[in-house]
This record gives sequence, C-alpha cells and structure tokens, in this order.
Amino acid sequence: MKYFGLAAYNENTIYLKPDMSLVGHDNIQIGRGSTIYKHRKIKLKEGEQYFLTLLHEIGHFKIKIKPPNYYYLLRARLCEQYPNDIEMQTDGAWDLIHPKKNESDAEYMHRVDKFRSWLIGDYLDEHNSVEDWAIEEFKKQRKEIREILKNYHQIEG
Repeated sequence: MKYFGLAAYNENTIYLKPDMSLVGHDNIQIGRGSTIYKHRKIKLKEGEQYFLTLLHEIGHFKIKIKPPNYYYLLRARLCEQYPNDIEMQTDGAWDLIHPKKNESDAEYMHRVDKFRSWLIGDYLDEHNSVEDWAIEEFKKQRKEIREILKNYHQIEG
C-alpha cells in the first residue's frame, strides 16, 4: 500500500493517508517527479512504506535548511506585485530570476523551481535532504521494522 504524508508544522502533527488504489505495488519511487531530481528506487515489502513515509515526515521536523537571503527579497517583490495570489507569485518568479551566463536551460529551470518550491512551502533543497535522511534511517531500522510488521501480521492473522 502506498502512503502519502504531510508534516503540519503549525499543528506539530504528522498526517499519513493510505492510497488504496495503489495496493499491490511493491516498488515505490522516492522523489518529486515534476522537478529535476535524482530518483531512487527501493524495493519494499508490504507495510514498509508506512514506516518510510513516517520517517520522511519526521525528517521535515528534524531538518531545516535556510534558503539564500535573496529568496526573501524576491518574495517581498512578488508579494508587492501580486498580493494574496500565490499562483501569480510563483509564475512571476520567471520574470525576476534570469538565466546566468553559460547556465543550461535545465539548470536555470531547476534554479527557478527551487525558488518556487520554497515560495509555496516545499523547499526542494530541504525536501531532498529530508528524503536522504529518511532513507538512511529506514535502512538502519529495517530489521526492527520487519520484526514489527511480522508481529503485527501474527496478531492480525
């Protein structure tokens, strides 16, 4: 079963939601498919994704990466131009962030996507670090996680 998670900072709460339409998938892909990001595949046994997702959401509370100072200046300009309209603010990033000399299109798009992700509260650099941490913690705890799942299935069955 695939799980989706949310770390709600303002409530100091983690939400996990199973997606029943994905039952039977034993392979999940970690990462954000809409951005340029290194994906990792991890073979999971039934129930392990719950723990990996939980660790990922815990990581959002543990890992905080400060964005570059100019992000705050850009956000202030965008909020001035488009008050109370986050969609226009994120689209407006393309007008304020220009390609650097010798920067490829992919690098430029990635740089703008990083800013836009931060603007909506899902900073890519931080998210990537959270995923790396969650995967490493999962690997360290995998034996214990499997033992928990084994005991759970014995109780349930």
